[in-house]
Amino acid sequence: MKTKLSLSMFFIFVVLLILPSHSLAHTHLETSIPEDGETLDTLVEEIILEFDGGIEPFANIEIIDDTGEEVELADVHVEQTRVVIVPTAPLASGVYSIDWSIISEDTHQMEGTFSFTVTTDEVVEEEAPTEIVEELTEEEDVTSENVTEESIDESSSDSSEQSFPWTVVFIIIVVIIGLFIIIVMMNKKK
Repeated sequence: MKTKLSLSMFFIFVVLLILPSHSLAHTHLETSIPEDGETLDTLVEEIILEFDGGIEPFANIEIIDDTGEEVELADVHVEQTRVVIVPTAPLASGVYSIDWSIISEDTHQMEGTFSFTVTTDEVVEEEAPTEIVEELTEEEDVTSENVTEESIDESSSDSSEQSFPWTVVFIIIVVIIGLFIIIVMMNKKK
């Protein structure tokens, strides 16, 4: 009887060791566009961070230029495993450092820094302030009409796209089966 009990405990131990280790690991930055240390010869209009696991729908991002000034951001959009960063103006020649901080799906805060260089003769064209105000007013009119519909669509799609922690469910099921086997073995012993 002791050997059957030992065998079932060994089985449970082996199953727990065999579980995919990546499911218990934290999310890490997998790639970025531009890449760390990359030198580009064009203006940079957006930066993309791709993670190897799911992330929560918020991120803290700072872009610092070579003068130490923080670059103003127009948008930071988080999608399942990706963060898309859009500066208010394309990044012209200079060295840029990206400081990022996210919360992974397993609720651990992850952070990092990488940098890249832009070497281009292109100049960012600045629009006259009145043109910018007119464009913004037109965009606000168009987007305000769609905000309610988009908010409803996004909230329903976000909830369906979140991944379910199947590994945790699997571990719980294995433990329950293991405990059941142990209890059955102990009852047979009596």
